[in-house]
Amino acid sequence: MASSSHNGALLFGLLAGAAAGAACAIWNATESGEKLRGEALAMVDAALGRTRGSAASSGFSVSASTRDAALNGSGAIESSALSQ
Repeated sequence: MASSSHNGALLFGLLAGAAAGAACAIWNATESGEKLRGEALAMVDAALGRTRGSAASSGFSVSASTRDAALNGSGAIESSALSQ
């Protein structure tokens, strides 16, 4: 069984690796964050458009809050569920 000092070293290694990865990603980014967010939003809108088209032809509807849930994660999902 691993000792607590090994667990601390593992946690430190994971955090250091995550920080190094984030720094490399920021350093090597080819476009601004705002532009990338816009492109991601366009892809989500296109995917939801296809989903709405497929759902409509099947007799289902996709709510507008689905887009917010896809972009904002679980917070939007929870608030959407509470508002219904």
